[in-house]
Amino acid sequence: MLGLSRDQRATVPKYGSNVTPSPILTIAEITALEQPYVAGDGPALGPARDALASRWNSGLRDRETALRLAFMEWYSCSEPEFLTGLHDNYNGADGSRQSYFPEIFAHLSSPEHKDDEVRFVFGWMAKAFPWCCGHTAGNWEREGQSLWDQWRQGGSDPQASAFADRGAYGQYFAHIRASHPQATES
Repeated sequence: MLGLSRDQRATVPKYGSNVTPSPILTIAEITALEQPYVAGDGPALGPARDALASRWNSGLRDRETALRLAFMEWYSCSEPEFLTGLHDNYNGADGSRQSYFPEIFAHLSSPEHKDDEVRFVFGWMAKAFPWCCGHTAGNWEREGQSLWDQWRQGGSDPQASAFADRGAYGQYFAHIRASHPQATES
């Protein structure tokens, strides 16, 4: 704003003041955003991740938003952007970690949320790519193995069909579930 008079500076909008906030999308609308990726039409998950983050930030912390946003955060680190369209939130310009994954895990690991699906998906993510879960990969690896073991010993078992029509999250975990019968060794 160098070179502007005091009166001129007063009329310059502040960052974000003239930006219309995006509407909060429903899970069905977010699933539609993910469809090109699910159909194999290229890297299209960035807008869906942003929509899930908007839901989370606006206080919509339902189970489906949490599971799918945690997956997107993890997937942004475990798969390259040119395949997914997801920017790696673990590699901020200043080296900081900006992922929602640890916060979402804390939310979903409470007794009222921690069921066999949570154990299965977080167990898989944390044991497969622990460095994509948080700052201390060793802790995540142990947590992942513990959750995976709990899932394998658990009561109800999420079948691959439980992941149908749940976007990229569902597509990914239907494949993982189908390839890992509960009764076999990890």
